[in-house]
Order: sequence, then C-alpha cells, then structure tokens
Amino acid sequence: MSLPKIEVPVYKVKLNGINKLVKYRPYKVKEEKILLMALESDDRENIFNTIVDLCEECLYDDKIDIKELSLVDLEKLIVSIRARSVGEEVKTNLKCPHCEESTQVAINLEKMKEKKDDNIIDTLMVDEKYGVKLRPPSLKTVGPDAANQTDPIGMITACIDSVYDSETVWKFSDYTSEEKKEFVECLTGETLNKLNTQFMSKLPSNVLEIRYTCPKCNEKVENDLENLIDFFI
Repeated sequence: MSLPKIEVPVYKVKLNGINKLVKYRPYKVKEEKILLMALESDDRENIFNTIVDLCEECLYDDKIDIKELSLVDLEKLIVSIRARSVGEEVKTNLKCPHCEESTQVAINLEKMKEKKDDNIIDTLMVDEKYGVKLRPPSLKTVGPDAANQTDPIGMITACIDSVYDSETVWKFSDYTSEEKKEFVECLTGETLNKLNTQFMSKLPSNVLEIRYTCPKCNEKVENDLENLIDFFI
C-alpha cells in the first residue's frame, strides 16, 4: 500500500496590474531546499531567478506568463508565496532616523499594501511630432537587470510600449536593445525629466508601513518600506 498524498493548500492574491485574482500554493520542501541553496550562493541574480522560477511553479494559472507581469505584480506574488510558505513575519534590523540606533523589528508581510498615484500619465509627447505610450516594467522588458533596477535609462527603456506620430505606431518590442537604447539616449534632458516626474515616479509600488518606538531614544518611528524583494535577495 502506497503512502497517502498530502494535499497542498491553495491561496489567492489579487494582482492589480492584470486585474485578476490568481491561485497559488506554498513552496514544497524540495523547492525550499533549492531556494536555500541559491541564498547560500550570495548571488543576487541567481537568487532572483530562482525565486521567479519557484513562483512560476507555485502559480496555478498556466495562462499567466510570469515574465509579462508588471514588476509590482511579480513582487506582490513573490511576497505572498513567501508569507504562506515560510511565515508572514519577517525580522529585519532598521536604523532609527532620530538616534541611528539599529533595532530588530518584526514586519507582517500580510499587511502589505499597494500604493498608487491616480495622476500618473502613460501617454507623453517627446517632441512636437512624436509621442510614447508607457506601461509598467516587467521581467520581459527589464531583462537580466530586474534584480537591480539601478539604471534610470534602462528602466525608462523598459517602460516604453510604443512610439507614435499622427500616422504610424512603432511597437518598441519589435526593435533590438541597441535600437531602443539609442532612441532613449537621443531624448533631451527635459524630456527624460518629464518621463520621470509624470510616469516613472508615479508607478505603483508595494508598501509595508513600519511603526515602532526606538528602545534607545524612545522616539516613535514611522516609515514606509518599499522594494520588498530585498527581504529575499
């Protein structure tokens, strides 16, 4: 007689970028071992890619291409799966802005919220003739730098969906990385600033509100923690 198969619990999370409630399961033990091995490598790109691969395994909807998800949706999925797999509480050391004392703070991942700016503008003119249609970056558009996201030119390039004038639309994905980079680098500083202030700086983000009292100076600390993927990389 064979051993019984243990049913894995199924959870749901709303991904606002695709406006869909998706089903997922926690990591299995063998999958968590793979993640722990990646964490031991201390290689950010390797860790990030391993996390993405595991999330793909845990996602039940095979119609969703995880590499097409916006980075904010992907981050929300990663954090949700981690919370259900290992536990919703994460302990991290935070520095008090008043006295700079480092304090270990427990953060509940289930209290994650998505911050949105309704004033975001996703269609902008770059000169008198041409405009760009923008969208939140995804793994597919950002590429291997998704774990770092430090290059502002690269991030703007990853957010351009198409270029247009009054007669033609040029789909950005139809062009090589070099051609896309050349297009962005030929924009003026004023145009780049407009893209940053009206779109890039207003992209949605996942936020955890940090509230604690510093044990050294007794001051209350209030902070919004973003870039949640850094908990795992």
